[in-house]
Amino acid sequence: MKKNILAGCLAFTILLNALQPVFAETIISDTSATSDSSIIVGPIINSESNTISGTAISSDSSITTDGALLDDAISKIIFTLNSKVALIDGKSVKLLLPPKLIQGRTLLPLRIAVENILKAQVLWNSKTKTITITKDANTIILRIGNRTALVNGVAILLDVAPILEYGTTLLPIRFLAEQMGILIEFDAVTKKIYLTGSLLAANKIPDASFYFPQAFVAGQAVTAVDTSMDSDGDAITAREWMINLNPKQKNAQLSTIFSYPNAGTYAISLKVKDSKGAWSNWYTEYLTIAPNQPPIVTAINVPQESFKRGEEILYDFSFDNESWETIKAVKWSYYLTKDLLSQPIYAKPSRIFDAGEYTVTLQLQDAYGNWSDKFNKQIVINSELLFTEFAYKFNFAAPGETIANFSGYNFMDYIDTMKESMDIGKGLLYMSNSPERVITNGMLYKDKVTGTGRAIIHHINSFISEDALEKRLVIVAVNQSTSAQNLTISNSTILGPTSDVLHLGQQLLYRYLQGSPSTSYILHPNDVQILYDSNGKKWENGTAISGLFDFTTSGETTLIVGCIDQSNSISDLFNMTYPLRDVHPRGSFTDLNQNILVNLTNLTEPSKLVLGKTSDEWISGYDGINGELVVNRGNYGMEYHISVTAKERTAVILNPRGNVYNGAIKWNDSTPFLAPSDGYFFGGKDRASFLGIIEAGQTRDFTYMLPNGSASPILFAFIPDTYW
Repeated sequence: MKKNILAGCLAFTILLNALQPVFAETIISDTSATSDSSIIVGPIINSESNTISGTAISSDSSITTDGALLDDAISKIIFTLNSKVALIDGKSVKLLLPPKLIQGRTLLPLRIAVENILKAQVLWNSKTKTITITKDANTIILRIGNRTALVNGVAILLDVAPILEYGTTLLPIRFLAEQMGILIEFDAVTKKIYLTGSLLAANKIPDASFYFPQAFVAGQAVTAVDTSMDSDGDAITAREWMINLNPKQKNAQLSTIFSYPNAGTYAISLKVKDSKGAWSNWYTEYLTIAPNQPPIVTAINVPQESFKRGEEILYDFSFDNESWETIKAVKWSYYLTKDLLSQPIYAKPSRIFDAGEYTVTLQLQDAYGNWSDKFNKQIVINSELLFTEFAYKFNFAAPGETIANFSGYNFMDYIDTMKESMDIGKGLLYMSNSPERVITNGMLYKDKVTGTGRAIIHHINSFISEDALEKRLVIVAVNQSTSAQNLTISNSTILGPTSDVLHLGQQLLYRYLQGSPSTSYILHPNDVQILYDSNGKKWENGTAISGLFDFTTSGETTLIVGCIDQSNSISDLFNMTYPLRDVHPRGSFTDLNQNILVNLTNLTEPSKLVLGKTSDEWISGYDGINGELVVNRGNYGMEYHISVTAKERTAVILNPRGNVYNGAIKWNDSTPFLAPSDGYFFGGKDRASFLGIIEAGQTRDFTYMLPNGSASPILFAFIPDTYW
């Protein structure tokens, strides 16, 4: 379907020197010719008809007694920026107000063009401050102080609104050029503005047209074939596209505003400009974008019917999807078929180490974001042994790989390790995690900090859907003391929003362990420094934002985590109340780090170290808002530095004993890695993640922290190579 929007006489709204009924005075013209043959143009208001007419007195015979210039008399009008003198075909004209720049836009008091070049009728409504311009079948309505004009009923947005100054209406010159095709040129050196009237009057406006070469699917790049033409043979020099007749969705390139649309029906409009500056009318086509279909996995193939324990398994799979669309994610998992309650392993099973039938599951995600249905393939592992899981993983696996442990061995049966010492590193641990699910605005946590510390933040937007997008999470530092304070923030990582809390917590810890440069601030008394603002990040209902950073202050500084509206200023936060705390922890704790020395030199069998299991391990502190005593269950934000000395070559694994876990580890002589490297641990205690090897007689250190969104306790097992 097609639709033409008549731009009509929109542009001559900039020419309204005559629109000045708000002021009673007019220029009183001398009836004799001036010595410099100038023409003084002033308005006369007909109060009954609200029609604006004019009086012009001159010795030039081309000027009529009622002020209308003869049709053939004008071929060019020249204005000069900030000058009250204009030239009409070389004749001087005195203006009530000169052309001027406002907000970077040129505005002209050009009643001359409206009445003489365009021959339009102008009506003024003093009550509504509305200007109505009619020309043939076209009608334009503007209002003083309003940027929206109506052109034949279609809303068009002006660069700047019409204004009145000293009885003269000024409007933007671009409006005239784009909507009427009157050629306007600007000489930046002389500041002169050239309007060509009669030359363009004979120019025919170009015809915009285009078509879509094919049907399109959501997520597919939309292309259009431009078939616009100019009957005069003029070149097409500019294009403007518009989506859904919305002036706010306009651009010279269709791909900029309409690249990969969602399914639905859209109005796509185009107008073009010829080399003489004339714009076409809008041309519109309606395009229906079909829904994007998810991929379909059709087969998983393996080269043989059964495999030895620990034998490599090679896979080939096939699928159906739109031919133009790529697959951006592949998700594998597998589980023991007979044990439907066992936790799946979220990884591609390149080797399986326990005999039995396993169900291997594959899902594909296309570029649009659709996930396929799960496709299952049964794999049989026979009883013949090639590798045990420990022997293969501890010799060949990369750090972070999953220990499946389908045999169900309980790592808690290992003996407790020998802890040589455990030192507490002091500092301030600032935690804002309650309420975890935020349903009201306010200061979520606030406390004064001094010296060295670490901040941990985790909140989920739980406002009702229509209000959720109006919310922002902010973190600010305030100096409420009487002297300047130095504040340094280091290793700062704040991620989200996302609904995948486990992945968020893992990535947050991984990036924190990687480290980042520090940022320093000088806070003078009463200064407020914004450390984070989620504004523009679409913090939607059900999505979480998590943060970790270290800080050092030279004196007392107040840290505040808050939830505010998009329309709020940061200062509004200080007048808000404190939302009620829930079961999750918030507070300030004076234990920041733990240094643990593990001596395995007297052990010849597997041993374990369990962290975060019992209440006597949990650090205690106070709630900075109400002063109550609080407990950090699991010790979130506590950084453990674990140093292990081994007698034999020893493997280290991490075995989560809580309900869910997805984390990261850093060996201090290496870089951080994800643990597990694929997927996450959920709902079971059999799985583990391989961390690395300590050679015989060697001491290695690693750093551990309980990730946001995960649960404690955590078991670290140390397994000598004689048990592999």
